[in-house]
Amino acid sequence: MTDLDVEPEFLAPGEDDDRLIPISNSHLSEGRCGCGAVALVAPGQHPRCGACLRSDADAGSGVAPAPVTGLIPLGQGHPPRPLSGRAAYPAPEMTSRDEWDGAGAPAAFTATAEKIGASGWRVAVQRSRGCPPHGATGAPMAPRDLFALRATNGRASAYGVRDAKGWTSIMVWSSTTPWFPSASVSDLLEFVAAGGDVPPGWFDAIRTRIADQEARAEELKACNGGRHAMRFRSQAGDTMTCSRCGNGWLAKGDPWKKPKAKKDSAN
Repeated sequence: MTDLDVEPEFLAPGEDDDRLIPISNSHLSEGRCGCGAVALVAPGQHPRCGACLRSDADAGSGVAPAPVTGLIPLGQGHPPRPLSGRAAYPAPEMTSRDEWDGAGAPAAFTATAEKIGASGWRVAVQRSRGCPPHGATGAPMAPRDLFALRATNGRASAYGVRDAKGWTSIMVWSSTTPWFPSASVSDLLEFVAAGGDVPPGWFDAIRTRIADQEARAEELKACNGGRHAMRFRSQAGDTMTCSRCGNGWLAKGDPWKKPKAKKDSAN
């Protein structure tokens, strides 16, 4: 049994009682004011309840309450965050601010930068290497290289970002046109060749092309599931053919659909 297990016995009001009961997870303790009321007290102070403090102030004693000590400074009162055990996120091996001479870039990236430079635009190249976060968990994935180019002719500008597989982001804009994030690398070179002076219809054509590509992807997805739109079907004899996916099947049989991938059997 400890002192904290025993019910505290306070003395009668006015009697001297210096016993303090520590409060768990707090720098404060519980004590008895001179009037007999329970009061909280900071280390190094005497218990004094709120009523007595107000009475002292009303009486104009001129004695200010002693400052409370041991408090956590304002703005630092958050409890310590428990450690999760996860290692710190790995720092990038190379950032886009580091100097880079263009060595090791994909040939398509280098060729694009050279074409833009040959058009009279100023071109700067950058490289970074680090672990991108997983889209669902946020955990660091395998290290990945990103290559970027920035170009301008003073009136129009563009940038492009590429990894080992292809272009991941391209942006073009000018003093008269807002940022346009949907261009391909071919569009980028066309924009540069025009000096950034392209008509509004140029952007509309890209939007239409992207919409058509998205619609085609959805149609092919339906074909893979065996749902071929009637406008793509044609029949020759006993065979049906889909012009969208290019596959055929017997007219009296089930429509073609993409076979499921077979799982490798465990050895």
